[in-house]
Amino acid sequence: MKNSFFKKLISLAAACVMALSVMPATVGAAIYDRDPQYLINVQTTRRAFVSAGRQKAYEGDLVNLEVVADEGYMVDTIDIVWYERGVTRHTYLYEEDMTEKISDQQGIWQFEMPASDIDISVTLQNDWRQSQIEVKIYDENVNRGDIYSSKYYPYYGDTITLRAIPDDGYTIEYLKVNGKALTPVKENYGGETEFNYTVDEPRINITANFVRMDKSTYSVSVNTLDGGKAYLNATTAKAGDRVTLTVTPDKGKKIDTVKYGSTVLQGKDGIYTFTMPPQNVNLSITFKSDGTEPVNPSAPTWVQVGGHWRIKNTDGSYITGWYKMDNQWYYMDGAGDMLTGWQLIDNTWYYLKSYGAMATGWQLINGTWYYFKDWGGMATGWLQLGNTWYYLKSNGMMATGWNWIGNKCYYFYTGGNMAYSTTINGYKLNASGAWIA
Repeated sequence: MKNSFFKKLISLAAACVMALSVMPATVGAAIYDRDPQYLINVQTTRRAFVSAGRQKAYEGDLVNLEVVADEGYMVDTIDIVWYERGVTRHTYLYEEDMTEKISDQQGIWQFEMPASDIDISVTLQNDWRQSQIEVKIYDENVNRGDIYSSKYYPYYGDTITLRAIPDDGYTIEYLKVNGKALTPVKENYGGETEFNYTVDEPRINITANFVRMDKSTYSVSVNTLDGGKAYLNATTAKAGDRVTLTVTPDKGKKIDTVKYGSTVLQGKDGIYTFTMPPQNVNLSITFKSDGTEPVNPSAPTWVQVGGHWRIKNTDGSYITGWYKMDNQWYYMDGAGDMLTGWQLIDNTWYYLKSYGAMATGWQLINGTWYYFKDWGGMATGWLQLGNTWYYLKSNGMMATGWNWIGNKCYYFYTGGNMAYSTTINGYKLNASGAWIA
């Protein structure tokens, strides 16, 4: 039995030798003839630790490069130098090539290894986040107003308040930081407007533009009251002015609604402040008993369910769709929840105020004037109110300044009213408002 085993072993060895003798030469080459690895040479950088993680890599390998800069410094550029057919090549890595940011001073970059030895050098720059940044103000129209900053040398992350104070007869058209327009956060008496900016760039270049404002003056009045008294801080105002109304109910009464047209005002402790639209305003104030509402009302009434306002019907169901309540229109979704803000309903844009009521007439929304028709739909195109023409763009925004409409050019004052039969900045306008070319 032992001899038989050795005979089988010898036969198996012979078979293996014969198989190797007929194996193609390329098989051996695939095993032993591998592509070469190329050297990675990282140059020493003052004020930073730089590490490639390995000293060699194959062509096409993804190599990680870690840089840890000293405090107060940050990476400017990473230069990878290699050679191809005797020509020096460069690959530059910037912050956007970083695959992992560990801190403002530390990060990991990644690059693809070329078919050549490489030299890596890193250049640093002062970390602007650690230094004060100068606020530079450029007034595009001199002698029309002033711009002030709460800080003129802020640091990264600081929030500065910028105040635009127009001269008499002018208003601020825009205020930009590094070319980006800011949204006003507060309007003060006299047209002074405040903006906030949080520093997140290594430069702060402020540009502003003041334009001549519409000097039209509109009246402000209050209807005859039954149940209280009212006081206005002004009986005339210009479009964009802030008007304050103080309401004092009689004993046993409380304020029900304060509105002009279909615009309902929201106040606190009897004080109501609103922005004057480009039209006359007649305020209507109603009062009601200060007693509590019945527990089981016999008519549809407002209830709050899960943080949402709904109108509960007498049968216990919730009203959906459009519904008129207290002379105001509201829109409730399929669950009965009251909607607010911009809503596209049956291919028409509506604006539902913060308390749900449908907006009509002029409305100042996020710093822009819109006009909503009596039935609530957003107006676009030409709009005539009395003897005054306005133009609402396709997105509903009230046009101001120069605007091409069709093949004619028109000018609209900051209050939106179209200029006509006059000259604007040397350009003549005919009786229909069109520029006479």
